[in-house]
Amino acid sequence: DAALAARDAGRHEEALALWTQAAAREGADGFVWSQLGWARAALGKVKPAREAFAKALELDPNLPTAIMGSAYFSALDGDSKGSIEKARNALSQKAWGFAKKPDAAKIAEYIADLDKADALLAEGKADEGNGYLGRVLEDFVVVRNRVKVDHKRMREMAEKAGIKDDKKEEEKKEEAK
Repeated sequence: DAALAARDAGRHEEALALWTQAAAREGADGFVWSQLGWARAALGKVKPAREAFAKALELDPNLPTAIMGSAYFSALDGDSKGSIEKARNALSQKAWGFAKKPDAAKIAEYIADLDKADALLAEGKADEGNGYLGRVLEDFVVVRNRVKVDHKRMREMAEKAGIKDDKKEEEKKEEAK
């Protein structure tokens, strides 16, 4: 598929255009909406990415790529526990649709990191716990969906316990100059 090829090649604007066209078609499924969410996320379009993941989950509440998208944004919101829970849920799914399911060893690695994150968070070691969570999310998001994760931005947003549209923040910075 051209949209997947564009995504895999890092041509995010092209992928976004193709996934947007696919999502506009009647009967677009959760996978299409999930990929639209990742394309939007790759370009820093936070609010539209969230909306696409919500639509994907509305169409298929068990779609791992959409659940992981929700986990990603929970982490950005500073909800590490919620993010861990969602990531575990995504990894427990049997059917991955068109997405390639990680092999058993990779899933075991992800679960081990999520367990470490959970334990460290319970001990009040947020930075260390979020490091393990971030490692899972980074691997899943970057390797599997070709989206660059800005961990510094993730930490800043988590500290503020809220999320803002990245593009609007950039526009505000430009206006301030």
